[in-house]
Amino acid sequence: MDSFTRFNFIEGSVWIVFSAISWIASDLVPKHYRRFAWIAALTFVLFGISDLLEIRTGAFFLTPWLFALKIICVATLAALVVWYIRLRAQSI
Repeated sequence: MDSFTRFNFIEGSVWIVFSAISWIASDLVPKHYRRFAWIAALTFVLFGISDLLEIRTGAFFLTPWLFALKIICVATLAALVVWYIRLRAQSI
């Protein structure tokens, strides 16, 4: 297993663990955070899967659909940061 494969496998696994944590947290957080947690969990699992698929394709930018999936995931993660800041501001 080369370093590229190992790194992507570990990174993909970490994102999937984040997804599981977010999914579990969705039952433990106040109601107004639940949709946020669900979308975060979905985004994390898709990002993790994209890293695992990257092992097979060799590079995300060589496959247009994988590149698009990565862009969507990163944009969603950025939107989640903004959404979280707004949720925290409302709850103070």
